[in-house]
Amino acid sequence: MTDKELIELLNRAIRMELRVCIQYMWQHILWKEKKTRKALEKTAITEMKHAEKIAKRVVALGGTPATEPIPVEVGETPEKMIAIDIENEKGAIVFYKKVIETAEKLGDHETANLFKEILSDEEEHLKFFQKTLEQLRSND
Repeated sequence: MTDKELIELLNRAIRMELRVCIQYMWQHILWKEKKTRKALEKTAITEMKHAEKIAKRVVALGGTPATEPIPVEVGETPEKMIAIDIENEKGAIVFYKKVIETAEKLGDHETANLFKEILSDEEEHLKFFQKTLEQLRSND
């Protein structure tokens, strides 16, 4: 893999982060219950910061950061919203592990360390969404 291919992976990561940033922002606006609404807002901001950090890394590697998100799917019900969020976080975790592995093979420790940090956040987001889904299902 080359630096150019790594930049392509990073741009896909930006597009993924932009998607969930928008998704979580709209979900927090639509959500009725205050605690989860605030958590969605905080998570949206975290994802925005991830996109910014990755974009800075793309520029440092000589690339141009992506500006378009992967298509956003908000969900029609709270349960559907959280189910979508879980799938997106699972996908990000798998993909970011690939980015870390690729960066390490290229000797790019800065990118690998950045994605290790982001991966840790995504794993926490996944736990939150899984817990939220369990709570939603137990209230039915």
